[in-house]
Amino acid sequence: MKKMMRVLSVLVCIIGMAAVHAAGVYADLYVTNNTAKSITVYNDTDKGDVAPIKIITSPAMTDPQGIAADTNFIYVADRASNSILVFNLAATGDNVTPVRTISGAATGLNSPIGIAVDSGYIYVANSGDSKILVFNLADKDNIAPQKTINTNLSTPYGIAVNATNIYVANAGDTPNTVSVFNLAGAYQNQIASGLNGPAGIAVDAGFIYVANYTAPNISMFDIGTLELKAVIPGNTNPELTNTKLSSPYGITVDASYIYLADYGNSSIRVFKLTDNSDVAPQRVIASKDSNNTTGLDGPAFIVKVLTPPAAPSGLTPTPAPASSTQINLSWTDTSNETGFKIFRDGVELLPSPKVGANVTTFTDNTGLTCGTPYKYTVKATNSAGDSAAADITITTSACIPPAAPTVLTATPAPASSTQINLSWTDTSNETGFKIFRDGVELLPS
Repeated sequence: MKKMMRVLSVLVCIIGMAAVHAAGVYADLYVTNNTAKSITVYNDTDKGDVAPIKIITSPAMTDPQGIAADTNFIYVADRASNSILVFNLAATGDNVTPVRTISGAATGLNSPIGIAVDSGYIYVANSGDSKILVFNLADKDNIAPQKTINTNLSTPYGIAVNATNIYVANAGDTPNTVSVFNLAGAYQNQIASGLNGPAGIAVDAGFIYVANYTAPNISMFDIGTLELKAVIPGNTNPELTNTKLSSPYGITVDASYIYLADYGNSSIRVFKLTDNSDVAPQRVIASKDSNNTTGLDGPAFIVKVLTPPAAPSGLTPTPAPASSTQINLSWTDTSNETGFKIFRDGVELLPSPKVGANVTTFTDNTGLTCGTPYKYTVKATNSAGDSAAADITITTSACIPPAAPTVLTATPAPASSTQINLSWTDTSNETGFKIFRDGVELLPS
């Protein structure tokens, strides 16, 4: 346990942002490397001895532990400096300067390990004094936390947050525990079995996932009953198992997979959510030699970041010009979307999104008037947000007068002394018929 206390890192779970994503949707895995003092980034589908998409280093990262992210920023708990470092999500390269830092005596930061962001707040697990600190998302400098939780905690490492609760992995308890608080900070319940050196923690709609560093294994608990439901085992000699788990730290999940940062063998191991035995991972990111192509070196925390998709391109009417009562749109597909939102004159056409992923056409034939301009906006969307807009203004074709009615006759013929009945053969494209007597229109018209 002393070794774990020196180097242990924990997962951050970002509900609605990174903990749960649609299967097959492209996203990035951000990993803190405690030994290398870096952040490495991979596609969530990467495997093998693959180079990272990018590497971030900074003089401010002296002991990087927890990592969280939203659509704009990366949040890193730096234990040794008692600080929270905030980087632009697009940051890359060496010697990157944080856009802001939370640090100083007023912050109360004391060996921060776990970190999570959700609904406008930053949640931090202090391993040094067994407290949970809550900051506003935009806080910086030497600022006091908005809230402090200091009960039912013992050397907290992992922290995860969803819409109703805060979940904390306590590495100091005997036996080890996971404490559950509501968002107001009131203690609710705890898990006190099935844990052995709990480090990373993640949650989804049904389960709590815990990476146990000492066991080593992954344990899964029902989020409602807190009962142990499944275990993916490891061994202190990882070669004796199919999982090859050595020292599991960080953990995050999406709709299909568990992503695990294994500190002991410098790897990212990906399992199915349904795994419950000594099974081989679906894929592994790991260097095959001392060249360390992957850049993984003491991987600790891991978070999955889904970013809004790029805007669709090539928005055009098809065919052009549009008809008088129908407009057909087409565009070039983008990536990373779960659907497309479509707006007409600034009003979204429901349901939202109007069409699904990879659909590149739309027909609008409701409520259009001939000879009228309409502005259409198309935005790609996913759970991280909407893309920039693609706009086009299209005018329906000019109104075409209908053909004259034919076979105009009096019925019956001849007419009576006080009434004339007319009949004719219908035409097309008309909205009504105007009738004149001796050159004067009979109203209403």
